[in-house]
Amino acid sequence: MNGRNSKKRALYDGDFRATGDNDLDILERMLDGLGVGKPRDVAVRLLERFGGFSGVFAATEAELEDMGLSARESAFFAFVNPALKRGIADGESASIADERAAVNCALALFGRNSKTGLYAVYLDGVGHKICSEYLGETAPFGAAAVGACRYKTKKLLIVSVKRDGDVGELELSRAAELSDTTRLLDILEIELVDFLETDGAEFFSVRRAIERGTGKASVPDAGDAPFEETDFRSGIERYVSAARAAKSRR
Repeated sequence: MNGRNSKKRALYDGDFRATGDNDLDILERMLDGLGVGKPRDVAVRLLERFGGFSGVFAATEAELEDMGLSARESAFFAFVNPALKRGIADGESASIADERAAVNCALALFGRNSKTGLYAVYLDGVGHKICSEYLGETAPFGAAAVGACRYKTKKLLIVSVKRDGDVGELELSRAAELSDTTRLLDILEIELVDFLETDGAEFFSVRRAIERGTGKASVPDAGDAPFEETDFRSGIERYVSAARAAKSRR
């Protein structure tokens, strides 16, 4: 190892490690969430090769694959780069007012959290993020409604983080739970912005499914047209009815 890399490795293994907030620790958590083996060692190699956190996200998919990442892992970093440029790195101050902003928010949760499952993103009246939290495995939709009341939010985005690369149509049981939750949210006068599921490369959006008939798309295809008012309650009920009808025909 040359002197420059030796100095850089010493910095990574020194005082900054204790903060849990430096480039190496963040990148290690992201790689671990993607299922990369020996994520800390890989993070060190990437930072040494590309000169820092921003350099990793500016790298091409081919360059990342040359460093040993899979095509899917490399694609994730390439897709997140535009999201970082749009303001996710500075605290997600932009309003979540279109599909692209919602997907960017979902990607941020995907990158920062190793747990699969549901997360609630609580928004104020104009769509700015208040905070987000993991909803757990027991009655997660109910927990989202309770959290929305606790934080006095006006809008709610629910995100499902997956790691198995199997994003598809919403499961019937989950769709039924979501339908029940929209009724409660209507009573509480809380707007459901969307339910999004992502594996870092693709996403499924209930809003998209209601408005376009199909909810699955690749991350780069997320639209930037402002959200229009959507009757989630009726839309999801139609979705559930259609899913049940399709299931009965099998």
